Amino acid sequence: MSYKIIFDVTQIGFRHWIGLAVSVMFFILIMGFMWYKRRASNGSQRFTSLSLLLLFCSGFIVALLLYSYQNYLSLESAMRQSKCEVTEGIVSDFQRFTVTSVRVGKTIPRSSSGESFVVNGRPFKYREHSVWNGFDELGIIHNGLQVRIYYFQNDIARLEIAQ
Repeated sequence: MSYKIIFDVTQIGFRHWIGLAVSVMFFILIMGFMWYKRRASNGSQRFTSLSLLLLFCSGFIVALLLYSYQNYLSLESAMRQSKCEVTEGIVSDFQRFTVTSVRVGKTIPRSSSGESFVVNGRPFKYREHSVWNGFDELGIIHNGLQVRIYYFQNDIARLEIAQ
């Protein structure tokens, strides 16, 4: 049976470069601004608290994106070094879901959707626009589809669909 490659982490590359670059630049700008203000004046406590909050938030985003980059490197390395497990078969138990959160007793739907399915008894689950680097595109997988999946830990490194 021949397969068509739909997703391959080694061909896609790291998808979050823009977010990483912007957040690093923002982090550096805040640090520079804090340093300049501290040197230029005695600085008020209010300014310092706000700056520290912004610095913490941007630092958290930088750390998250660097963690995402580390995830990409390990997934890409596993695929290149043939460390991925492979399963092949028919998609079953396909489900689409929306992530929701509860705030002050109200259910607020969030914009994050995902899909889950099973191939040969192995469950897969992913969310659209995830910070992880495996396959996460909605609308391709459905029940009855013949697929071959290369995966490492819980991430899909390569998805092939039968022709």
